[in-house]
Amino acid sequence: MKTNIAILASGSGSNAENIIHYFEKSDLIKISLVISNKKNAYVLERARRLNVLSAIVPKSNWETGATVMTLLQHHQIDFIVLAGFLLRVPDMLLRAYP
Repeated sequence: MKTNIAILASGSGSNAENIIHYFEKSDLIKISLVISNKKNAYVLERARRLNVLSAIVPKSNWETGATVMTLLQHHQIDFIVLAGFLLRVPDMLLRAYP
C-alpha cells in the first residue's frame, strides 16, 4: 500500500511539480492531493496537467483547519508537504501531521 501525500502550496507550484515528478514512478509514495489557498494559483494548473487531484481552500477556511482536515481524511492522506505554502498551518493539522 502506498503512502499518500498531500502538497500544500500557494503560488506557481514549481516545487510541487518537482515533488510530483520525483515520486511519480515510486512504488511507495503517491502524491494524492494538492491544496491551495488561492483560486488562481498556478500550482492548481500544474496539478491538473499531472493528473493529481486538487482543491482550493480559501484563506477564511484555514483558521481552525477543520475544512482541510476533512479533505485530508477523505483522501486518506498520511503526510503533508509544504511547498511554498504561505499561510500559518493550524494547530489541528500540526497535531495530526507532526
